[in-house]
Amino acid sequence: MEDKAQESNQLIYLYAFVPSEQFTDNPMPELEGIEPPEMIQYETHGDITAVTCRVPEEIYSEAKLQRKVEDMQWLQVKAFHHHELMNKLHENYTVIPLKFGTIFETEDTFQAMIAEKKPTILEQFHRLSDKEEWNLKVYAEKDKFMNNVVENSEEMEQKKADIEAMPKGRQFFEKKSSPISQKKKQSKKSGTTARIFMIT
Repeated sequence: MEDKAQESNQLIYLYAFVPSEQFTDNPMPELEGIEPPEMIQYETHGDITAVTCRVPEEIYSEAKLQRKVEDMQWLQVKAFHHHELMNKLHENYTVIPLKFGTIFETEDTFQAMIAEKKPTILEQFHRLSDKEEWNLKVYAEKDKFMNNVVENSEEMEQKKADIEAMPKGRQFFEKKSSPISQKKKQSKKSGTTARIFMIT
């Protein structure tokens, strides 16, 4: 009875999905889960292997977890564990990672999710196979960038032509409220950083 009660108070923490064929050919060593002494589990569902571990309900129920993530020290440790496991998985398999804190309260809801999402998961495996993910940061001087947009955009050129065709009085107000004027104002405020995520 005690074992069943303990088991019923555990939730399922889902890290990621990997192809079962790849996992069978190259199984992972035993690793501690996000809440030791629980270990990482690899659950095979046909062509899909789910990377999971069991976690205590008193910490990982939805309401408790929302409060727990406000503890930055706790969050840093747990998020780092999640991130490190993702890195290990990426070294060996095609991975569909799940965000930190993906929890299922029952085995039934977990199984139902996999059954429902199976076609999508398999499609993603195929799309991501033999691909690498790169994060690129692109920096630009905002004033030069925005000036380039204003000077070379066909839309901007058309807007300027439309304004020039208006009566003089209306031109004044249209120029003040036009995207051209707004973009020039914005260009004086700050630099910009663009992040591009791409799979190659």
